[in-house]
Amino acid sequence: MFRQLFQISVQFALSLRYRVDFQGLDKINKEKGILFLPNHPSEMDPVILVIRLWSRFQPHAMATEDFYHAPIVHQIMKAIGVIPIPNMSKGSGVYKRLRVKKALDQVVEYLNKGENVLIHPSGRLMRSRS
Repeated sequence: MFRQLFQISVQFALSLRYRVDFQGLDKINKEKGILFLPNHPSEMDPVILVIRLWSRFQPHAMATEDFYHAPIVHQIMKAIGVIPIPNMSKGSGVYKRLRVKKALDQVVEYLNKGENVLIHPSGRLMRSRS
């Protein structure tokens, strides 16, 4: 119940600012685990996608630990099953590589169980100077 209320509230708030049109979602077969791999040029795209996909697919999104452990949103991310992954742009090491492997193993486990996963593989956000 909390998840539905939260989804409706956030979707309404986002609709006040963003107009997004999704096409073809009805053609996706929900019988097996789906790996969604969209590009995201802005920081709002993952939020919009999770909220929009949630009612039909309940995807486990992947997010860097910076966002995952951020105050206020951490409990929400934990509740909806976000998969934390280290921010490799801030350096790498054996321990970080092990945490990346653990996150990817979790992705494989979800997909094998028929659950859906949302990963944003883009390397950098688009920046514009205005």
